[in-house]
Amino acid sequence: MARWCLVLNKKILYPIAAFLLPFTVITLAFVAFGIYPFGIKTILTTDMSMQYIEFYGGLRNLLSQGNLIYSFNLAMGMPLTGLFAYYLSSPFSLIVLLFPKAMITEAVTLIIILKLASCGLTFYFLLKYYLKERFEAIHLVFCLFYALMGYTTAFYFSPMWFDALIYLPLLVIELHKIMKGKSALMFILCLTASLFSGFYTTVFALIFLAIYFLYQSYCSGFKGFLKQSLKLLWVVVVPFALTAFFLIPAILQMAGSYGFNSEPVSAYTAPWFLLERMLPASYSSFASDGTANVYSGFLCLLLLPIYFFNKNVTKRQKIGAAAVLGFLILSMCVWKLGYVWQGFRPAIYFNFRFSFVLSFFVIFLCAQVVDGLNEISLRVKIPVLCTMLIFLAFVQFKGQTHPPMVLNLVLLAGYAAYLIWGSALPKIKHFKHIAVAVVFLLASLETGVNAYTMMKGAEKLHKNDERDFFRWVSGSVSAAADNIKSLDPPTETNLYRTETDMLRSSNQGLAAGYNSLSVFASVTNEQSLQDMGKLGILYAYKNLAYYGSTEVIDSIWGIRYKISMYKREQSYEKINTIGELNIYKNPNALPLMFPAREEILGYSCTPNDPFEAQNELVNALCGGSKDVFLPENSVELTPFDEELNFTINAQAEGYLYFYADIGISTAPVYINGVLLGRDNDMYTRGIIACGYRRAGESLTLTIKDKPSRLREGSARSRTIDLQALEQAMSKLKPETQPVFNSSSSIKYDVNIEEGELIFTTIPYANGWKAVVDGKPAEIEKTMDGGFIAVKVPVGRHTMQLSYFPPGLALGIVISALALVVFVVKYKLISYIIALIKRLAGAKG
Repeated sequence: MARWCLVLNKKILYPIAAFLLPFTVITLAFVAFGIYPFGIKTILTTDMSMQYIEFYGGLRNLLSQGNLIYSFNLAMGMPLTGLFAYYLSSPFSLIVLLFPKAMITEAVTLIIILKLASCGLTFYFLLKYYLKERFEAIHLVFCLFYALMGYTTAFYFSPMWFDALIYLPLLVIELHKIMKGKSALMFILCLTASLFSGFYTTVFALIFLAIYFLYQSYCSGFKGFLKQSLKLLWVVVVPFALTAFFLIPAILQMAGSYGFNSEPVSAYTAPWFLLERMLPASYSSFASDGTANVYSGFLCLLLLPIYFFNKNVTKRQKIGAAAVLGFLILSMCVWKLGYVWQGFRPAIYFNFRFSFVLSFFVIFLCAQVVDGLNEISLRVKIPVLCTMLIFLAFVQFKGQTHPPMVLNLVLLAGYAAYLIWGSALPKIKHFKHIAVAVVFLLASLETGVNAYTMMKGAEKLHKNDERDFFRWVSGSVSAAADNIKSLDPPTETNLYRTETDMLRSSNQGLAAGYNSLSVFASVTNEQSLQDMGKLGILYAYKNLAYYGSTEVIDSIWGIRYKISMYKREQSYEKINTIGELNIYKNPNALPLMFPAREEILGYSCTPNDPFEAQNELVNALCGGSKDVFLPENSVELTPFDEELNFTINAQAEGYLYFYADIGISTAPVYINGVLLGRDNDMYTRGIIACGYRRAGESLTLTIKDKPSRLREGSARSRTIDLQALEQAMSKLKPETQPVFNSSSSIKYDVNIEEGELIFTTIPYANGWKAVVDGKPAEIEKTMDGGFIAVKVPVGRHTMQLSYFPPGLALGIVISALALVVFVVKYKLISYIIALIKRLAGAKG
């Protein structure tokens, strides 16, 4: 009876421990780092701060609207299939619905912790399956190493990449079963779930599984290789077919994004630097110049060479493992191999996104060694330990970085004692339990310190947002946006855009629920963002931020309301104050579509001069020749070491604007010595509003940045003619308003005069269709190809615009057929009926 209780306890306690160990360690690392409620920080750093958190915050709005197809909350209008598939499709994302809106950062912190803990749990299932009766408590350490490897702790702010890591151990289990001739049902289900939860990193996992299959086939002498290969081809194709309704439209949308059209970045990592990254607390930047963070546990560095001296491991297994390790290491040392892993697409900023497969394989191999340590001679262990000591000395004095030597020496001493005496003296009472406890303590210490170091390293590149600041910005903007909607309720015939200069993130519109121009996402329409950048709005890859706008852009793009913490002297009407924020109304704001002159089809944005580009845009839309921005003011540059001083002389009375191409910068901007905006808040790649100036008045504009960043000849200044702008916008204001049946279906009854068409500020995307009076109409591209226009015959007509994700219909058909084949193939109907009968019988 006692024996059965022990077995039962192991079955229950081991998986619980595999989950709770990483859960506890990463939580303690967050505590030490000062994450709220144990400090003032949040997990908001780098892309989590600039992108992801607003997507999680906006998920609640999207689900409540029942719309995952298209939204005007981002990028002037944006398909959501790619965004949902890449960022939000994991079931863990639903956790945000359990938290109040104000606690979104705590919800996402919990998501990160739960995903990492789940990695430890599934790795336990793999070890339990593979080791069978040899599985012992010591193997739980490797679950901790897997959950808190260098990849997960370095990229802790990108939790959408972790779902594939949860499923990878389960897929390896099912791969082994398939190779033994067993059913592939669970493999198909696991791969389907992994593709749906995070298809991006699942592709990396699949590449590794192909390599692992070749490795296992080689170890078994390629017995039944052809038959197994064909079966595996089937079981991989089926999950892709089952998720085709989801993957095809998402991939087609992402194919048009900047990240999918970028030039490859060559990167080389010397193998010895990669070995250094395997030490705990050996942080390497995750930016383009960084090496792969492949920390897999200090103990694994000792056990990996011992694996190749293990008598229980066959010669074929050793050769195959060495080949796999060599290929994976080369993939991170030769950039062209890494480029292949990425699907011949470059990684933007975060290199080596597939490096988790190396850590997985290393940890898996080492877990197979630990239970047979007493069979390994000291003649093997001692040289390994001495080599490690020499390696630590080399890294300390010659390496790129300096991991904590004291920590590594403590780990080396503790693990050395376990390797030498822990398995040699098992007969001493309780010694084995004490040895295992010491190993657990050391492993927890090193993974915790490593996680903390990764967080500190990320903080150096991008400071973690403080919780109070995040809540203040997001709460204030959301409250102001809600107030606007209460004063001017959006309806089918009253759709408008809102923007704010209190821009903590370019994706605030999605979380706060207002229609926005700004966006920062990997799935954005590149061309429309580039067009706006030429008009003077801050644009960088994948990022369009509402800095540098003018009355011209606000009016044409239908920005009816502006939320600002600053006093505005421009022609906007202040309508309310919410807390510290002012709400202004733009009287010249146009609807999202209106009749305009056909000359707009020949318009192309003038490069490097946003003022002239806006003048030409207004004249092309109106068919006129009167400029809104007056002739240029004189600009004189006086550069200093860390400062650019521009003396501007106003040639006419009015509101003055300045532009200079200084790249992407958050350098402080001063006008006559007074800081413009919050410190480090003013992006200088965009038009800068300099206020009202009289003719002949001069001012000094100072940018605290290096003169070398300024593109020669780019500095220019103009004064806006608000009367000319008002006259132009009056010409363009339509008699009727478009009717938005939904964000992806628009009806417009309009009267078109000779030489006119319908111009829209809706970004062009494959999937938009136009119908005029019930007949298909061709969609024209305006600007430089970024926006939609439709030619409509002269007279009164009804035009309809509708968006349907490209590939969705095909994907639905493929998925439906695959589901039928899958159900028939595996006789799932009979299983379901039998299950219902059993449940009914149990209930009876």
